[in-house]
Amino acid sequence: PDTVVVAAKSHDFSGEWHNDGAGHWHICQNDGCTVAEPKASHFGTDDGDCTTAVVCKCGYIITAANAEHSYEWQSENGQYWKKCKFCGDETAKKDIPTITINGADAVCVTQDYKYSFTLPEGTTDAESGYEFTNKGGGIKLTAENGMYSGVLESQFYDENEISFKLKAYAKTTDGFVFSAEKTVAIQNEHAGGVASCVELAICDTCGEPYGELDSTNHDLEKIPAKDATVTATGNKEYWHCKDCKKYFSDAAGTNEIKLDDTVISKLSPEIIEGKGQSITAGDKKELTFKSNAAFSDFIRAQLDGKTLDEKNYTVKEGSTVVTLKADYVATLSAGEHKIGIVSESGTATTAFIVNAKAVVDNDTKSPQTGDNSNLVPWIALLLVSGGAVIGTTVISKKKKAQQLTK
Repeated sequence: PDTVVVAAKSHDFSGEWHNDGAGHWHICQNDGCTVAEPKASHFGTDDGDCTTAVVCKCGYIITAANAEHSYEWQSENGQYWKKCKFCGDETAKKDIPTITINGADAVCVTQDYKYSFTLPEGTTDAESGYEFTNKGGGIKLTAENGMYSGVLESQFYDENEISFKLKAYAKTTDGFVFSAEKTVAIQNEHAGGVASCVELAICDTCGEPYGELDSTNHDLEKIPAKDATVTATGNKEYWHCKDCKKYFSDAAGTNEIKLDDTVISKLSPEIIEGKGQSITAGDKKELTFKSNAAFSDFIRAQLDGKTLDEKNYTVKEGSTVVTLKADYVATLSAGEHKIGIVSESGTATTAFIVNAKAVVDNDTKSPQTGDNSNLVPWIALLLVSGGAVIGTTVISKKKKAQQLTK
């Protein structure tokens, strides 16, 4: 409605605003107020806006003018809306979008705090900041593929507080600013994790190593005892740490030893083939001897305690087979000989016999029985017999000479 000219005394419109859902107004605080003509009390307009008016206490219009609602944002129970501060008009309620701040629940005092979040669909203007009891500030964000990331540097922590609030802000398409917050604890010392013999404990909060190695915390594997053989060493029972590679004699890993302390030497080898062989002196015949030692352990062959020249024998695998060459065997003197096959695990020995050749009579060309060793007593007997004959002859001649002189 149009402005109404009033001839009465001045009005006092200092009271509260009043509204009927269609408009809002003041009422004159003076008693006995009169106006020239009454006006309707409906102040609505076709476009839905309310009309600001001044009304006398008597209910008549004093002044009127069109004006929009003066809205203010309201939020409660996860919803937001607008409400006119004059007439109380409210817009439709909407759900407040949700922001989730991704980050650890605690941070070490020496560690920068890193976090990230994404905006709900249809929201814009991402911002972030932090708050302590007595201070706070903004945090610069970086955006990549819709993800916003921020870092609060440790230099901004308040040394007198044990936590801070991290905040993220955004705006809906209709202009409502909403936020999310996360409380982050500040940890003054590293904690958590387990140290081992080679690695420091890892802080559960910041993921950094800290403290000292634990020389008693090993990842032990048990190595069972094993008997030694001729071809392989054995070992005593022991434990081996897969991390620090040390060796221990006990399951608790308290008594450290050297690996050599666990070794049981190979058994001494033996001749398993070729024992008791015999040949005749001068025979060109190979002699083969087999040791049960590993072929890889072979060092040398020896005869009668002396090292054999390699040209006089061959050696091959299975286990260790040494063969004296025929030409060399033919040079061996009559009698007993001892062969040794020397390996890393010891020497395997055995004896063999070289028999003397049989003696052949040059007159009869017929061989005598027995070996050369039987000739010795015969020769001795001949010498004795010859000496007796010579002695008898000499004595006989002396007797004849004595008779002649008489």
